[in-house]
Amino acid sequence: MLTAPPLCPAPAQSGPTGKRAINVVVWFWELSQFPIKRFARCTEHVDEIWVATQFIERAIAAVSPVPVYQIDFPAPQLAPSPAGAPTFDMRAKWDLQDRFVFFFNFDYLSCLRRKNPDGVLAAFLAAFGASKAGTGPALVLKSINSKYRWVMSWYFTCNELV
Repeated sequence: MLTAPPLCPAPAQSGPTGKRAINVVVWFWELSQFPIKRFARCTEHVDEIWVATQFIERAIAAVSPVPVYQIDFPAPQLAPSPAGAPTFDMRAKWDLQDRFVFFFNFDYLSCLRRKNPDGVLAAFLAAFGASKAGTGPALVLKSINSKYRWVMSWYFTCNELV
């Protein structure tokens, strides 16, 4: 099972029973149109595409040569942390106990112009203003891969993705 369109599977091989393996990919996509021409070679050896939402299913199924299925991913029930185990309590760490918290997560290796963390901040400030410290709603911005952004900036542009 592969999770990203750029990771294209090899042709299915026969398993130990002599039956042909089935290739399934799990793709996530956030736009209403999926650029199948860009990822056409990724569907050559795929039997099914699994997606997390009906929105993604509609976008990919509209252009996919193979079946696309929206599936519900299992979420295991987490056991409580043992007493004394280290935990991360965002509300306690930043004194957010009684405040409404907006959360935005983005990856620097994606297209920042499309993810638009600056727009999230601007919209939050337009809606709520700069509240007095410790009062009103809070905005938490989380990001990953900021140290790799320069490596990918030459490789992908937002225009190439659609």
